[in-house]
Amino acid sequence: KKTKQAILVDHVLLLEGKVSRRNGGQVKLLVNSVLQVDEEHFPESKELHITLDMDRTDSEKLDRLKQLLSGHKGEAKLFFNLKQNGKSACTIHARAMSIRLDYDILEQLSESVGARNLKLVPTNLKG
Repeated sequence: KKTKQAILVDHVLLLEGKVSRRNGGQVKLLVNSVLQVDEEHFPESKELHITLDMDRTDSEKLDRLKQLLSGHKGEAKLFFNLKQNGKSACTIHARAMSIRLDYDILEQLSESVGARNLKLVPTNLKG
């Protein structure tokens, strides 16, 4: 109820909270804070996770992705979560590459790999 007014349709939001399931019932998201993500409001992030379906990713797409990421060097750690045959295959920490996260790079990555395949881990979250 406290954060309901901050929920905006057709906007990217960062929600901080926890998942609750009481007595095996319906799953609920208990939101503590809401932050709009756009050019003016971008959360400082420590990690970016990119999920790639290797059954649908060719070498040309990987080359474009590498070129895009190499143009945004920064401090955030980069992880690739690889899927194959519809299942999670492995996670690779790209130790030789870190990235500067901003709205522009997320927009380009969303167009390249799809928004649902991107996960930001904000600096202020524990864990």
